[in-house]
Amino acid sequence: MNKNTVETKKIGNKLESMGNMVNHPGSEREADLFSELRHRILNLRMLFAILVTVGLVFLLLRSVSLDLLNESLGAVSVWGWLAVGSISLVYPFLVAKRWSIVLSCMRHQLPMTRCVLLVLASFAINPFTISKAGDFLKAFFLRKKISIWECSGSILVEKYLDILTVLFLGLLGAIIIWKPSLVLFSGIFLVILIGAFCIAPKAVTYIEKWPTISEKIQGLILARNSIAMHPLMFTKAMMISLIVRWLSFLQIFIIANFLVIDISFMKIFAVFPIAICVGLLPITLSGIGTRDAVLVMLLALQTSDALALGIAYTLFNYFILSFLGIPFLIWILTRKNVFQE
Repeated sequence: MNKNTVETKKIGNKLESMGNMVNHPGSEREADLFSELRHRILNLRMLFAILVTVGLVFLLLRSVSLDLLNESLGAVSVWGWLAVGSISLVYPFLVAKRWSIVLSCMRHQLPMTRCVLLVLASFAINPFTISKAGDFLKAFFLRKKISIWECSGSILVEKYLDILTVLFLGLLGAIIIWKPSLVLFSGIFLVILIGAFCIAPKAVTYIEKWPTISEKIQGLILARNSIAMHPLMFTKAMMISLIVRWLSFLQIFIIANFLVIDISFMKIFAVFPIAICVGLLPITLSGIGTRDAVLVMLLALQTSDALALGIAYTLFNYFILSFLGIPFLIWILTRKNVFQE
Protein backbone atom coordinates (compact mmCIF):
# COMPACT_ATOMS: atom_id res chain seq x y z
CA MET A 1 0.00 0.00 0.00
CA ASN A 2 1.22 3.52 -0.81
CA LYS A 3 3.10 5.08 2.13
CA ASN A 4 1.13 8.31 1.81
CA THR A 5 -2.12 6.32 1.92
CA VAL A 6 -1.15 4.60 5.18
CA GLU A 7 -0.02 7.90 6.69
CA THR A 8 -3.22 9.61 5.60
CA LYS A 9 -5.39 6.91 7.20
CA LYS A 10 -3.43 7.19 10.45
CA ILE A 11 -3.85 10.94 10.49
CA GLY A 12 -7.56 10.63 9.76
CA ASN A 13 -7.97 8.29 12.74
CA LYS A 14 -5.98 10.63 14.98
CA LEU A 15 -8.12 13.60 13.96
CA GLU A 16 -11.24 11.66 14.82
CA SER A 17 -9.90 10.69 18.25
CA MET A 18 -8.74 14.24 18.90
CA GLY A 19 -12.19 15.50 18.05
CA ASN A 20 -13.61 13.14 20.69
CA MET A 21 -11.16 14.45 23.29
CA VAL A 22 -12.50 18.00 23.00
CA ASN A 23 -15.49 17.11 25.17
CA HIS A 24 -13.39 15.53 27.95
CA PRO A 25 -14.44 17.21 31.23
CA GLY A 26 -10.89 17.49 32.55
CA SER A 27 -9.76 19.61 29.60
CA GLU A 28 -12.68 22.06 29.51
CA ARG A 29 -11.09 24.64 31.82
CA GLU A 30 -7.77 24.56 29.96
CA ALA A 31 -9.59 24.87 26.62
CA ASP A 32 -11.55 27.89 27.89
CA LEU A 33 -8.40 29.60 29.13
CA PHE A 34 -6.61 28.87 25.87
CA SER A 35 -9.55 30.24 23.83
CA GLU A 36 -9.65 33.43 25.90
CA LEU A 37 -5.90 33.96 25.56
CA ARG A 38 -6.02 33.33 21.81
CA HIS A 39 -8.94 35.76 21.46
CA ARG A 40 -6.99 38.53 23.23
CA ILE A 41 -3.87 37.92 21.15
CA LEU A 42 -5.89 38.04 17.92
CA ASN A 43 -7.46 41.33 19.00
CA LEU A 44 -4.00 42.79 19.68
CA ARG A 45 -2.75 41.54 16.30
CA MET A 46 -5.70 43.13 14.53
CA LEU A 47 -5.17 46.45 16.33
CA PHE A 48 -1.47 46.32 15.44
CA ALA A 49 -2.29 45.57 11.77
CA ILE A 50 -4.74 48.48 11.58
CA LEU A 51 -2.19 50.90 13.07
CA VAL A 52 0.59 49.70 10.74
CA THR A 53 -1.74 49.89 7.70
CA VAL A 54 -2.77 53.44 8.51
CA GLY A 55 0.83 54.43 9.21
CA LEU A 56 2.20 52.98 5.97
CA VAL A 57 -0.58 54.48 3.86
CA PHE A 58 0.08 57.87 5.49
CA LEU A 59 3.82 57.65 4.74
CA LEU A 60 3.23 56.53 1.15
CA LEU A 61 0.77 59.35 0.49
CA ARG A 62 3.19 61.86 1.99
CA SER A 63 5.90 60.67 -0.40
CA VAL A 64 3.82 61.42 -3.50
CA SER A 65 2.00 64.37 -4.94
CA LEU A 66 -1.69 63.67 -4.48
CA ASP A 67 -2.40 65.72 -7.60
CA LEU A 68 -0.13 63.44 -9.64
CA LEU A 69 -1.74 60.34 -8.12
CA ASN A 70 -5.24 61.63 -8.91
CA GLU A 71 -4.10 62.48 -12.40
CA SER A 72 -2.71 58.97 -12.90
CA LEU A 73 -5.84 57.24 -11.62
CA GLY A 74 -8.11 59.66 -13.46
CA ALA A 75 -6.47 58.89 -16.80
CA VAL A 76 -8.70 55.81 -16.98
CA SER A 77 -12.42 56.34 -17.34
CA VAL A 78 -14.90 54.72 -14.99
CA TRP A 79 -15.92 52.40 -17.82
CA GLY A 80 -12.27 51.45 -18.33
CA TRP A 81 -11.91 50.49 -14.67
CA LEU A 82 -15.15 48.53 -14.81
CA ALA A 83 -14.18 46.73 -18.02
CA VAL A 84 -10.80 45.60 -16.63
CA GLY A 85 -12.33 44.90 -13.22
CA SER A 86 -14.93 42.63 -14.81
CA ILE A 87 -12.16 40.06 -15.34
CA SER A 88 -12.26 39.61 -11.55
CA LEU A 89 -15.75 38.12 -11.88
CA VAL A 90 -14.26 34.79 -13.00
CA TYR A 91 -12.03 34.49 -9.92
CA PRO A 92 -14.69 33.08 -7.54
CA PHE A 93 -15.46 30.24 -9.96
CA LEU A 94 -11.79 29.40 -10.58
CA VAL A 95 -10.89 29.57 -6.87
CA ALA A 96 -13.95 27.47 -5.97
CA LYS A 97 -12.96 24.85 -8.55
CA ARG A 98 -9.42 24.70 -7.17
CA TRP A 99 -10.73 24.29 -3.61
CA SER A 100 -13.21 21.59 -4.68
CA ILE A 101 -10.32 19.66 -6.26
CA VAL A 102 -8.40 19.68 -2.96
CA LEU A 103 -11.55 18.64 -1.03
CA SER A 104 -12.30 15.82 -3.47
CA CYS A 105 -8.76 14.49 -3.00
CA MET A 106 -9.60 14.36 0.74
CA ARG A 107 -12.80 12.42 -0.15
CA HIS A 108 -15.09 15.30 0.74
CA GLN A 109 -17.63 15.91 -2.00
CA LEU A 110 -19.05 19.43 -1.91
CA PRO A 111 -21.30 20.63 -4.75
CA MET A 112 -19.68 23.27 -6.94
CA THR A 113 -22.48 25.76 -6.24
CA ARG A 114 -21.78 25.55 -2.51
CA CYS A 115 -18.04 25.95 -3.09
CA VAL A 116 -18.72 29.12 -5.09
CA LEU A 117 -21.08 30.49 -2.40
CA LEU A 118 -18.54 29.89 0.37
CA VAL A 119 -15.69 31.40 -1.66
CA LEU A 120 -17.76 34.52 -2.36
CA ALA A 121 -18.69 34.82 1.32
CA SER A 122 -15.02 34.61 2.33
CA PHE A 123 -14.09 37.23 -0.27
CA ALA A 124 -16.50 39.63 1.46
CA ILE A 125 -14.28 39.95 4.54
CA ASN A 126 -10.80 39.36 3.07
CA PRO A 127 -9.95 43.08 2.65
CA PHE A 128 -10.45 43.54 6.40
CA THR A 129 -8.32 40.62 7.57
CA ILE A 130 -4.62 39.78 7.90
CA SER A 131 -2.99 37.47 5.33
CA LYS A 132 -6.39 36.77 3.69
CA ALA A 133 -7.55 35.03 6.87
CA GLY A 134 -11.13 35.52 5.68
CA ASP A 135 -10.66 32.37 3.61
CA PHE A 136 -11.02 30.33 6.81
CA LEU A 137 -14.63 31.46 7.08
CA LYS A 138 -15.34 28.52 4.78
CA ALA A 139 -14.11 26.11 7.45
CA PHE A 140 -16.35 27.77 10.04
CA PHE A 141 -19.48 27.38 7.93
CA LEU A 142 -18.67 23.73 7.17
CA ARG A 143 -17.59 22.81 10.71
CA LYS A 144 -20.49 20.39 11.30
CA LYS A 145 -20.05 18.70 7.93
CA ILE A 146 -16.25 18.53 7.75
CA SER A 147 -13.77 18.65 10.63
CA ILE A 148 -12.75 22.30 11.01
CA TRP A 149 -9.07 21.32 10.98
CA GLU A 150 -9.42 19.13 7.89
CA CYS A 151 -11.22 21.95 6.09
CA SER A 152 -8.61 24.46 7.28
CA GLY A 153 -5.95 22.08 5.99
CA SER A 154 -7.58 22.08 2.54
CA ILE A 155 -7.59 25.89 2.57
CA LEU A 156 -3.92 26.04 3.57
CA VAL A 157 -2.98 23.61 0.79
CA GLU A 158 -4.93 25.76 -1.65
CA LYS A 159 -3.03 28.84 -0.42
CA TYR A 160 0.21 26.89 -0.79
CA LEU A 161 -0.58 26.13 -4.44
CA ASP A 162 -1.35 29.80 -5.05
CA ILE A 163 1.92 31.04 -3.52
CA LEU A 164 3.85 28.31 -5.35
CA THR A 165 2.34 29.58 -8.61
CA VAL A 166 3.11 33.21 -7.76
CA LEU A 167 6.76 32.42 -7.07
CA PHE A 168 7.06 30.29 -10.22
CA LEU A 169 5.73 33.15 -12.36
CA GLY A 170 8.01 35.56 -10.49
CA LEU A 171 11.04 33.38 -11.23
CA LEU A 172 10.03 33.07 -14.89
CA GLY A 173 9.58 36.83 -15.29
CA ALA A 174 12.83 37.63 -13.46
CA ILE A 175 14.80 35.22 -15.69
CA ILE A 176 13.29 36.64 -18.89
CA ILE A 177 14.09 40.28 -18.00
CA TRP A 178 17.18 39.03 -16.11
CA LYS A 179 17.08 40.65 -12.71
CA PRO A 180 19.50 38.52 -10.61
CA SER A 181 18.22 39.79 -7.24
CA LEU A 182 14.62 38.95 -8.18
CA VAL A 183 15.70 35.56 -9.57
CA LEU A 184 17.43 34.86 -6.26
CA PHE A 185 14.41 35.89 -4.16
CA SER A 186 11.84 33.89 -6.12
CA GLY A 187 14.19 30.92 -6.56
CA ILE A 188 15.12 30.61 -2.88
CA PHE A 189 11.54 30.82 -1.62
CA LEU A 190 10.36 28.44 -4.33
CA VAL A 191 12.92 25.86 -3.17
CA ILE A 192 11.90 26.42 0.47
CA LEU A 193 8.22 25.89 -0.36
CA ILE A 194 8.85 22.74 -2.38
CA GLY A 195 11.14 21.42 0.35
CA ALA A 196 8.52 22.13 3.03
CA PHE A 197 5.93 20.22 1.00
CA CYS A 198 8.24 17.21 0.71
CA ILE A 199 9.28 17.00 4.38
CA ALA A 200 5.89 17.96 5.91
CA PRO A 201 4.82 14.34 6.70
CA LYS A 202 8.00 13.85 8.76
CA ALA A 203 6.83 16.63 11.09
CA VAL A 204 3.95 14.46 12.36
CA THR A 205 6.13 12.48 14.79
CA TYR A 206 7.50 15.67 16.36
CA ILE A 207 4.25 17.61 16.82
CA GLU A 208 2.44 14.81 18.67
CA LYS A 209 4.17 16.04 21.86
CA TRP A 210 2.02 19.20 21.76
CA PRO A 211 -1.69 18.17 21.67
CA THR A 212 -2.76 21.84 21.52
CA ILE A 213 -1.37 22.27 18.01
CA SER A 214 -1.21 18.63 16.94
CA GLU A 215 -4.79 18.43 15.65
CA LYS A 216 -4.36 21.60 13.57
CA ILE A 217 -1.18 20.36 11.92
CA GLN A 218 -2.66 16.89 11.38
CA GLY A 219 -5.42 18.46 9.29
CA LEU A 220 -2.83 20.21 7.13
CA ILE A 221 -0.76 17.04 6.70
CA LEU A 222 -3.90 15.10 5.76
CA ALA A 223 -4.74 17.66 3.06
CA ARG A 224 -1.12 17.66 1.84
CA ASN A 225 -0.96 13.85 1.62
CA SER A 226 -4.32 13.69 -0.13
CA ILE A 227 -3.33 16.08 -2.93
CA ALA A 228 0.12 14.44 -3.21
CA MET A 229 -1.53 11.05 -3.85
CA HIS A 230 -3.39 12.48 -6.86
CA PRO A 231 -0.81 13.95 -9.30
CA LEU A 232 -3.43 14.64 -11.97
CA MET A 233 -5.62 16.59 -9.54
CA PHE A 234 -2.55 18.42 -8.25
CA THR A 235 -1.71 19.43 -11.83
CA LYS A 236 -5.28 20.63 -12.45
CA ALA A 237 -5.22 22.75 -9.28
CA MET A 238 -1.87 24.25 -10.30
CA MET A 239 -3.17 25.06 -13.78
CA ILE A 240 -6.14 26.89 -12.26
CA SER A 241 -3.74 28.86 -10.04
CA LEU A 242 -1.68 29.79 -13.11
CA ILE A 243 -4.80 31.03 -14.92
CA VAL A 244 -5.92 33.10 -11.91
CA ARG A 245 -2.55 34.78 -11.50
CA TRP A 246 -2.05 35.30 -15.23
CA LEU A 247 -5.41 37.07 -15.41
CA SER A 248 -4.51 39.14 -12.36
CA PHE A 249 -1.26 40.31 -13.96
CA LEU A 250 -3.05 40.91 -17.25
CA GLN A 251 -5.40 43.34 -15.47
CA ILE A 252 -2.40 45.31 -14.17
CA PHE A 253 -0.79 45.34 -17.62
CA ILE A 254 -3.98 46.66 -19.27
CA ILE A 255 -4.36 49.39 -16.62
CA ALA A 256 -0.68 50.31 -17.02
CA ASN A 257 -1.27 50.79 -20.74
CA PHE A 258 -4.36 52.92 -20.05
CA LEU A 259 -2.22 55.05 -17.72
CA VAL A 260 0.57 55.20 -20.34
CA ILE A 261 3.03 53.63 -17.89
CA ASP A 262 6.07 52.12 -19.59
CA ILE A 263 6.22 48.63 -18.10
CA SER A 264 6.49 45.24 -19.80
CA PHE A 265 4.29 42.25 -19.04
CA MET A 266 7.35 40.27 -17.93
CA LYS A 267 8.39 43.00 -15.49
CA ILE A 268 4.94 42.70 -13.89
CA PHE A 269 5.57 38.93 -13.68
CA ALA A 270 8.94 39.55 -12.00
CA VAL A 271 8.00 42.27 -9.50
CA PHE A 272 4.37 41.70 -8.49
CA PRO A 273 4.95 38.18 -7.04
CA ILE A 274 7.46 39.63 -4.56
CA ALA A 275 5.03 42.40 -3.61
CA ILE A 276 2.22 39.84 -3.24
CA CYS A 277 4.33 37.61 -0.96
CA VAL A 278 5.34 40.57 1.22
CA GLY A 279 1.69 41.64 1.30
CA LEU A 280 0.75 38.24 2.76
CA LEU A 281 2.89 38.84 5.85
CA PRO A 282 0.65 39.31 8.93
CA ILE A 283 1.51 42.99 9.28
CA THR A 284 -1.23 44.97 7.54
CA LEU A 285 -4.85 44.48 6.47
CA SER A 286 -4.98 42.73 3.07
CA GLY A 287 -1.34 43.70 2.46
CA ILE A 288 -2.21 47.37 1.96
CA GLY A 289 0.89 49.49 2.46
CA THR A 290 3.48 46.70 2.53
CA ARG A 291 2.65 45.53 -1.00
CA ASP A 292 2.56 49.12 -2.29
CA ALA A 293 5.88 49.99 -0.65
CA VAL A 294 7.57 47.04 -2.39
CA LEU A 295 6.10 48.12 -5.75
CA VAL A 296 7.42 51.67 -5.24
CA MET A 297 10.91 50.26 -4.48
CA LEU A 298 11.10 47.65 -7.26
CA LEU A 299 9.19 49.04 -10.23
CA ALA A 300 11.59 51.96 -10.76
CA LEU A 301 8.68 54.13 -11.85
CA GLN A 302 7.43 57.50 -10.74
CA THR A 303 6.02 56.99 -7.24
CA SER A 304 2.52 58.05 -8.29
CA ASP A 305 2.52 55.48 -11.12
CA ALA A 306 3.73 52.66 -8.86
CA LEU A 307 1.09 53.53 -6.27
CA ALA A 308 -1.58 53.67 -8.98
CA LEU A 309 -0.72 50.09 -10.01
CA GLY A 310 -0.73 49.00 -6.36
CA ILE A 311 -4.18 50.53 -5.88
CA ALA A 312 -5.37 48.80 -9.05
CA TYR A 313 -4.18 45.40 -7.74
CA THR A 314 -5.92 45.92 -4.39
CA LEU A 315 -9.11 47.04 -6.13
CA PHE A 316 -9.23 44.07 -8.55
CA ASN A 317 -8.15 41.35 -6.10
CA TYR A 318 -9.82 42.51 -2.91
CA PHE A 319 -12.46 45.22 -2.99
CA ILE A 320 -14.34 44.27 -6.17
CA LEU A 321 -14.53 40.69 -4.91
CA SER A 322 -15.53 41.90 -1.45
CA PHE A 323 -18.36 44.02 -2.86
CA LEU A 324 -19.47 41.04 -4.95
CA GLY A 325 -19.37 38.68 -1.96
CA ILE A 326 -21.26 40.76 0.64
CA PRO A 327 -24.79 39.71 -0.51
CA PHE A 328 -23.74 36.03 -0.42
CA LEU A 329 -22.25 36.38 3.07
CA ILE A 330 -25.49 37.96 4.30
CA TRP A 331 -27.50 35.19 2.62
CA ILE A 332 -25.44 32.48 4.34
CA LEU A 333 -25.60 34.20 7.74
CA THR A 334 -29.39 34.39 7.55
CA ARG A 335 -29.53 30.65 6.82
CA LYS A 336 -27.18 29.33 9.50
CA ASN A 337 -27.70 25.63 8.83
CA VAL A 338 -27.60 25.74 5.04
CA PHE A 339 -24.16 24.07 4.92
CA GLN A 340 -24.70 21.66 7.80
CA GLU A 341 -27.03 19.29 5.94
